[in-house]
Amino acid sequence: MSEALKEKVSNANLGQVQTYLLFNQSGIRITLDLPSPVTLSLNQQEFYPLLTDLSPKLAPVLHNKSGLDLKSATFTIQLNDVKDRNTIANVRWWNDNLADGKESMVFTCGQILNQSEGTGTAATSGYSRIRWATMANNGRNNETFTVSDVLLTFKSTSTTDATDGPIISVG
Repeated sequence: MSEALKEKVSNANLGQVQTYLLFNQSGIRITLDLPSPVTLSLNQQEFYPLLTDLSPKLAPVLHNKSGLDLKSATFTIQLNDVKDRNTIANVRWWNDNLADGKESMVFTCGQILNQSEGTGTAATSGYSRIRWATMANNGRNNETFTVSDVLLTFKSTSTTDATDGPIISVG
């Protein structure tokens, strides 16, 4: 089967890409673009971005509207299995080179000024796709995410050389 035909067949199983809000607190939002719906048959798996597309890398985006500049940010995104009564699809951050999946991934962002956004970089390189694999004959439910360990370091907006603290005398 040609690469173009493989991509066309695979694309038929993935819906339109949508932006999903994973975290929203105090002006900090974390989003992830994923297709919906993802249609799987028994003993099938789907990848996003598609395996035939080598250039794009899937990464969350941190939006900073907190009123302060961020010096850095770290957060963990866990991809939960899709469950109906039972697990119907196993979901993992996927590394093509290792044929390995991880349930959760730590992401970091460098400086993100107020009213701007930055793309998260996976702490473990190479896990740039999501893989869905069937675990049941049938079922339907929404994918869920767990965002945890959100650590934001804000850049100081004021600098001073003034002696604004107490006098310390030793001896």
